[in-house]
Amino acid sequence: MNFAEIEKMTPKPDNAPEQSALRHYRDLLRSSGTGVLMFAVWSLVRTVMTMIISRKEGIDALLSSETGGIIDVSVVPLVIISFIVLVAIELGIRLFVGLSARAEGNGKKKNMVYIIVACIMIPIYIAGIVFGIISATGGASGVLDTVISLCVETTSVLAYIELVISGIKVKRLTKQARPEKA
Repeated sequence: MNFAEIEKMTPKPDNAPEQSALRHYRDLLRSSGTGVLMFAVWSLVRTVMTMIISRKEGIDALLSSETGGIIDVSVVPLVIISFIVLVAIELGIRLFVGLSARAEGNGKKKNMVYIIVACIMIPIYIAGIVFGIISATGGASGVLDTVISLCVETTSVLAYIELVISGIKVKRLTKQARPEKA
């Protein structure tokens, strides 16, 4: 008996192409979810390093008499706390989306919330990229840092887009693969 005869005798499910596509999109969903998680770590590290390295310059700029003292000294702790809260919210969103995508990629049933959140975040990150490009062309210092950050953020947006597409495909293929109730 040769391989072709064995292959013919092996029973194949009726929906083999759909199962193959489902596995493919689950793998993509798992990969893009991991990417979103890694970008969450990158975002946290970058923010912490920026705060540590340029903390004094940032506070001095806010209090500078040359700029008219944008804020009062008594408000500085509130500004710092607000900034930390915003960073924590962004980190939480990225963790939620990334972990949910990985879970669904591993076959666990998840609702559409993480895909909706990812769809909301994509334009926000694109606006951040556009703002970064505008600030880089406006003669801002640290052009190399800005270019690196823009490349990483662009890759992050692409991971989000892949996550959304893969998530929708997995939902659709999973629904098609479920047996219809009579």
